[in-house]
Amino acid sequence: MKKTIPSTIVYLITLFVGISSVAAQHAEYDEPVPFRVNIPETKLTYVLDRVKNANWAGRIGDGGWSYGMSYDYLKEISSYWTEDYDWRKEERKLNQFPQFKVRIEDFDIHYYYEKGSGSNPQPVIFTHGWPGSVFEFVHAIDRLAHPEKFGGNAEDGLDVIIPSLPGFGFSSKPEENPIGPVTTARLWNTLMTKVLGYDSYGAQGGDLGCIVTTYLAHGHSEHVKAIHLNLVPSSFKTDEQMTPEEKDWMKNAQAFMDRELDYFSLQANKPQTPSFALVDSPLGTAA
Repeated sequence: MKKTIPSTIVYLITLFVGISSVAAQHAEYDEPVPFRVNIPETKLTYVLDRVKNANWAGRIGDGGWSYGMSYDYLKEISSYWTEDYDWRKEERKLNQFPQFKVRIEDFDIHYYYEKGSGSNPQPVIFTHGWPGSVFEFVHAIDRLAHPEKFGGNAEDGLDVIIPSLPGFGFSSKPEENPIGPVTTARLWNTLMTKVLGYDSYGAQGGDLGCIVTTYLAHGHSEHVKAIHLNLVPSSFKTDEQMTPEEKDWMKNAQAFMDRELDYFSLQANKPQTPSFALVDSPLGTAA
């Protein structure tokens, strides 16, 4: 089970040390500057102290997943986090590919940019999900940009661009009202066409990233020549067009969402309420 824990903690650390920017009026975009992850030791100590001295809620039932976050699993994460986890090791992994930050509209956007092998690598922008981060893609950057290292053809290499969504990781957060996928798609198109200079590009996304990617294709089709989604959030069929098996699946899917997505409804409709616990408590964010 511990094999799945390090990636969780990488995401949690980036949440707690993400860099926010002062709101100001800017031109549409500025020049990008190189960026490296280098979290101050004081920040890491603060997070670890919060985990070590956390106030634990009572254990309900058998400590499993029936009532929400598994008490026993969170205990395991906490022990690994404070006793075995090495942030600096993970930080080196995050820094093995070129990163940049650029001001676009009112946001400081962090992104990876690895140019592909071959004579004419095609650019593709990859958008992560929620909750998530660019860490989801780090393990795939080399394979996508330099397939010849893994038995492939160098001419299939891609220019890989992986931005952090606004409010995630090392991108700045909205200063006042939340923003959605339409605005994010506009930021991504500016990044690709004006900051990086591509006239056309492909896009990929899953989870929240699939919605951003869909709006990229819908709103910026003059530049987006292809998209790939690893999540299609809804059916485009009417009830009359569905087979009995599809209708049964939709019924079960709706029952699952009604039962399991309470957290989603709260964060979508009343985000300020859980924000205090999520921002203040590392274990609260983990849960």
